[in-house]
Formats: sequence, C-alpha cells, structure tokens
Amino acid sequence: MVPAAGAHVGGPMFPLRTVVLGALVPSLLFGTGVGIALPLIPLSATRLGGDLTVAAAVAALLPVGRILTDLPAGTLATRIGDRRAMLVASVVALVAFAGVGLAPALWLLALSVLALGAASAVFYLARHS
Repeated sequence: MVPAAGAHVGGPMFPLRTVVLGALVPSLLFGTGVGIALPLIPLSATRLGGDLTVAAAVAALLPVGRILTDLPAGTLATRIGDRRAMLVASVVALVAFAGVGLAPALWLLALSVLALGAASAVFYLARHS
C-alpha cells in the first residue's frame, strides 16, 4: 500500500509530545518564575531602604543582564550544548530567585537580579535552538 500524499512513513512529522515536554513546559515554568519575581524586585528594593528611583534601577537590571550576556550565552550554549545550557541557567536562576527573595542588602538584590537576567538570556537562547 502506498502512503497518501503528504503522509510521513515513520510517524508524525511534528512530534507534539517531544516539543511540549522538551521546550514548552520548561519555558512555561521558567517564564512563570521570572514573572512572579518581577513584581517582588521593586518591593524588595524599597524594603531594603531604596527609594522608588533605586527600586526602578534595580528592576531594570533584569533586561540589562540579558543584554550584557546575550553573546556569552550563545557561546555557552554552543560549547556545552543547548540542554545543558538550559539546566545550568535553571540552577543559576534558582539561586538568583533565592537572592531576590532573601537578600539582606540592596547590592545583593541588584546582583541577584543581574544574575537572573543572565540566566534568562542563556535559557531563552538555548531554548530557541
């Protein structure tokens, strides 16, 4: 029997389960974590003694971290592989999340936000591959 036009002989051409479990679920979890942390950053900055300007500057370190580490993130993903890069970025993000939530000083909060931006650059660049 001859397969119909457009049919793939070995199975579906688009492995939905693989894509969902390998890319969409991790991205959903990572993005949700960053989305939850984002409103906590200015609150933590003001709790640690910063005014609204400082809180905004600390929150702005998230995209600054992404921008500063985009090129090194691509190099890291190429060097160690996309899956490992996503795992490393997830571990760094977990540490950064803890730093955002538990930072006793403003400088540590700022460093944690910068690290979270760097981790998100690595994660998202590796995910696109």
